[in-house]
Amino acid sequence: MVLRHLFDLIVGDRDASDCDRECTRWLESSLALDPDDRDAHLKLIRIHRQARDPKAARAAMEAALARFATDPVLLLEAVDMAAAGGAFKKAVTLAKRLLELDPINSKVRAVIGQAHLSHARKQIRAGRPDMANKELGLAEEWLAAATERSISKLLRGLSATDATATALLREAAAELGGDLLASFHLVLESVRIGSPTTVALQRAGVSLSGTPADREVLAVMQAINVLGKPDRRALGIVLDTLRKRLKDAAGGAFSEAERVSICETLLRLDERELLLAHANAGLKRWPERPLFVYLKSFARHGPAAGFAMSAREKAELEHALEQAVADGDQRTVLRIRGLIAPREFCAGDDPDDFSDLDPFDALGESPFENPRALLEMMISLGNEQGLINLAREIVSESEFRQLERAAGGDRKKLARMLIDHLLELEGRRSDGYPSGEAARPAPRAPKASRNKAPVADDRQRGLFDD
Repeated sequence: MVLRHLFDLIVGDRDASDCDRECTRWLESSLALDPDDRDAHLKLIRIHRQARDPKAARAAMEAALARFATDPVLLLEAVDMAAAGGAFKKAVTLAKRLLELDPINSKVRAVIGQAHLSHARKQIRAGRPDMANKELGLAEEWLAAATERSISKLLRGLSATDATATALLREAAAELGGDLLASFHLVLESVRIGSPTTVALQRAGVSLSGTPADREVLAVMQAINVLGKPDRRALGIVLDTLRKRLKDAAGGAFSEAERVSICETLLRLDERELLLAHANAGLKRWPERPLFVYLKSFARHGPAAGFAMSAREKAELEHALEQAVADGDQRTVLRIRGLIAPREFCAGDDPDDFSDLDPFDALGESPFENPRALLEMMISLGNEQGLINLAREIVSESEFRQLERAAGGDRKKLARMLIDHLLELEGRRSDGYPSGEAARPAPRAPKASRNKAPVADDRQRGLFDD
């Protein structure tokens, strides 16, 4: 009990990736002393799964099922684990055992159907169409949703080599209801089985021209949201194929809730080009809506927007923050503050630290007292391009080209050289040189060692003034 209490006290509901080996040992030791605690078994299994240690997860699952062979929660976890590991036959066997305990469990029936579909894809990749068709037949016995049955038909068409292939693909595409959704599933299934996507689209007679209907866009977003983590790798190829149509669809007549749902999906995928198009469309329909202002800023500049925004953009974001505070929209308040004042500059790691900030506070004094730290933070956040864009507004074209040639195409190296050069320019101005290029001494070659940050001069506004 003490060991489990220690685990709950230190780890609690946090992600298992935050759980170090010592905490895991507490849980393992507690189960060695008392193996009849189902919840402790489940925690240990999930720790190993999230740590991507399938061998340890399987051992923990076997120990748990030895004690709780008919526990529905453990069996469902075992089904999910087997399917994630590609052990589709084992997943079906465990799911059927679970179905004996709960015959009307629709979720379990769907899991069995999906396991057969996954096994069918595996057989298609291996060049065994007969075995694939057998698995698809078994899948159709369990799948109840119309979309799932249409996907099974798509797979039959993709695996067929005779004249029936085209007919099956066209029939399935028609059942899916619209070219956009049909294209999404066709390309996704082609990627999953390693088949050429262009050929599949041509055989199915699906067109990628024109603007899709609003309902199709929403259906695609819903399909994206239910994808598992392994499928997210293939999603980039799918979105590259559909990008133009999804961008054109930004002009659709979506409700506010629908537009927000689309934007949130694109935000999770880090599809910033598409996000910007839909956020701008949202702002056009609902001007100054704080959430859309935040989404537009994030789409333009990413998580380091506070460093790369223009003064006008920052003023818009601060106004949106004020409006979100007035509306009581705390989630948007925290998001906007996260862009204006990234967590690295807050006192601690607790999200509640943001509540102590004034909505119009700057990033804090310390970064501005040390401009190098602020600029290097942009590099650490992966925003080299934002720093380069900022420098191009200040550095003359000839100086920039000279530094660009010296960097030899290395963007990170160029960013660091620009930091040295910007600070050198600021130091010259603090020493009394005019800001005009003609009055400056000729630019020196960048030094290997970093310059010291210039001493601030209260009498003169500088490049890095707040």
